[in-house]
Amino acid sequence: MPYCDYTDIIERLSERELIDLASETETLDTEAIDTIKALIIDAEEEINSYISSRYETPVVNIPKLLKKITVELTIVNLYKKRNIFSEDMLERQKWVDNILMKISGGQVSLDIETPEELNKILFTSDPLRGW
Repeated sequence: MPYCDYTDIIERLSERELIDLASETETLDTEAIDTIKALIIDAEEEINSYISSRYETPVVNIPKLLKKITVELTIVNLYKKRNIFSEDMLERQKWVDNILMKISGGQVSLDIETPEELNKILFTSDPLRGW
C-alpha cells in the first residue's frame, strides 16, 4: 500500500500547477498521473532509507505524518523534474530533510510500533498457587 496516492498530490497543488509540473500536454492525462505515481514510489524509497533503522518498512498502517512527508517529497521531486527551484520548493525540501533527520535520529516519532515493540514478549508473574 503506497504511503499516499496521486489524489493526495492533487489536493495540495492547483490543477494548473500540477499540469505544468507533471504533464507534457495541457491536461492531467494518464501519462501525467503515471509520472506522479512513479515519483511517489521514489519518495517512499527515500523515506524508507531514513526510517528503516527505526521502523519496519514498508509501513503498513500509514500515520498522517508519513503521508504528509510523502506528499511533500513527491511535490519537491515534481519541481526538480522540471528544474524549478522556487522558494516554495526549497522550503518544502528543507522541511522534508529536517523531519526525516529527526525521525531517523529518534527526536520525532511516527506513532507506529517499532520492530522491538513488535517482538517484545511480556512476562507476568502470578502468585504461586497452593495446589
